Amino acid sequence: MTVADRVKGWDGHGARIARGPDRRTRRIVRGFWCAVVGLVLVANLATLVAAQSFRATVTWVDDGDTVWTLEGASRARVRLDGIDCPEIGQPFGLEAKQFTSAALLRRQVVVTVRDVDTYGRLVSRVTDDGRDVSVDLVRAGLAWYYSRFSSDPVLAAAEREARASHRGLWSQPHPEAPWDYRARMRADESTAPGIEIVRGAVAHSAVAQSSTSLTAVPRATAAAAATSAVVRSIAAVKRAASAVSKSPIVASIRPGPLSPGVGPTSRHKRRRSHTFSTSLSFATSA
Repeated sequence: MTVADRVKGWDGHGARIARGPDRRTRRIVRGFWCAVVGLVLVANLATLVAAQSFRATVTWVDDGDTVWTLEGASRARVRLDGIDCPEIGQPFGLEAKQFTSAALLRRQVVVTVRDVDTYGRLVSRVTDDGRDVSVDLVRAGLAWYYSRFSSDPVLAAAEREARASHRGLWSQPHPEAPWDYRARMRADESTAPGIEIVRGAVAHSAVAQSSTSLTAVPRATAAAAATSAVVRSIAAVKRAASAVSKSPIVASIRPGPLSPGVGPTSRHKRRRSHTFSTSLSFATSA
């Protein structure tokens, strides 16, 4: 049997050689099964994570609904489930952070994981001595019930109670939801990138008004002022240099001829020694 017959698929006796699937078919089949396995793993990820519950110490509080925990040597960033606290730049955002810090910071808590969000945070219910911090925040008027991602009737009832009692953020006539605030900030940044919103909320007291104002600082204006100051400094240096060059003392300085016999002192250094004769004369007016 010739090589050409083998290439054509014949064994030399009139029978075709049996072959398996070609490379392209094998790739398709392998890709299909990899996709199936991946989909199964992704579908079961939430169930696997939701079964996790552990005890840990809260070591840091980012804001009202985000904390850091430490379990042994592993740290985790935990997002409180079912709620959304005001941002730090919003009214009552600082109060929400202070509430969470007082309730959880440096305390042993039980973290029951419900999901993992797109930022890699463990979306969890955090309890301390049986008290659910998410429910406490909503009941105190320092968090919204996040009905978009939760269907907890306890949280819904706590928000109704806080609204009826005008607690916390519900004491405002028109409170802005945190998700609306974030969307507005993103829109402002896309349309006016030179404006920076100062996120410095003023702490409220029993006497102070429960409101915080956002201060817009035009970053472009500050940059323009700094650039203008630099330009003015450069112009002043130029004017000073021009005045010095036109002075009678500098104008009378002239380089003299090279001294005879002075040349390169070394072939490798290639330096030339110059002697200048300068004569200083002061211009006097007649």
